[in-house]
This record gives sequence, C-alpha cells and structure tokens, in this order.
Amino acid sequence: MLDLEDLIVPFSNYKGDWVAYNEAIYSFFYEDFIDEYPKYRMQDVGIKVWTIEDGKAGTFWHITSEEPKHTPRGYQRHGRIPDFKRSERVRWIREIIENPTDPNVKRWIEKIKGQDRHHLWYKDEFLVVLGVHPNYPYYRLVTSFYTQESERYRYQLRFENLGDKKGDAAVATSYPFKP
Repeated sequence: MLDLEDLIVPFSNYKGDWVAYNEAIYSFFYEDFIDEYPKYRMQDVGIKVWTIEDGKAGTFWHITSEEPKHTPRGYQRHGRIPDFKRSERVRWIREIIENPTDPNVKRWIEKIKGQDRHHLWYKDEFLVVLGVHPNYPYYRLVTSFYTQESERYRYQLRFENLGDKKGDAAVATSYPFKP
C-alpha cells in the first residue's frame, strides 16, 4: 500500500530559509515533471506551458501556492500565497499519479470546463487533478493540493457520485490510451 509520509519535505528542515526551501522543492518538481514525465494509465503526464517566472515553471507556482479567496479564479502568480501543506507534499504528486489503483487512492472523473478531469485523492488528504484536452497528446497536471478538513465531505460526495465505487471499469475505460 502506498505510504508517502517519508516523502514529505518539511519546511522546518530549512531553518526558515524560504529561498533554499523553494529551490529544493523545485528540484523535486523539475525531476518529476520536466526531466522525465510520470505515466498515468500508460500515457505521459505533462505540465501546461506557463511562462517561466522567477526561473521556475508556472505549474510549480500553481501547485505550491494558493490563490487568495478574494481574487478571480485561474492562474495568477502574483498575489498567490505560499501553501506549506502543498509544498511539503510536492514529491507525493508523481507517486499518486503512477499508483492510481492503490487502495489509498480514490478516483473519479468529472467534466469541468468541457474537459474530463481525473481526480486522484490520496488518503482523503491530498488531491491530484489531471486533465484530458484534445490539444495535448498526454494527460496534463492541472493542480494538486491538500484538502482541508472542512472540504473533505464535499470531495467524498463527489467520489461517491462519480468515483470508482460506481465501477472501476468505467474509470479505467473512459478514454482509450495508446501504450
């Protein structure tokens, strides 16, 4: 069974040095998503091409920070707030993607903005969302984040209504894939 606790990268190990910490977690992100793509259902998982900001891919900023509740939704690097629970779990993302059938991962597909989004929810705690888009020949990492206690009921309902509980075969065959 998938147990990712050993892969947490604690900010406390960097003695409060945000710059050093950010460089360390970016190196993990770079290794996992730029040097070599992870595989989901035998297809590559890429990242959306954002502009490079502060020498780092925009997707990195998106998965390690959150947008304030008062801003419009969508990617905006400036104004985003570092999220330590996301950042500390940056090494979990690839492991969750590559182990979607693990008993600790709940899966469901939701149509969002005209795209099928594959949700992989690890231990009711950390959610990875992959997109399927006709312009990309691969899955795309849309986002990942730690689910707050207050949000978990909502995600559990989504899983119960759309997830593999309704039949793993539907999730497994919803898209043809090319090995």
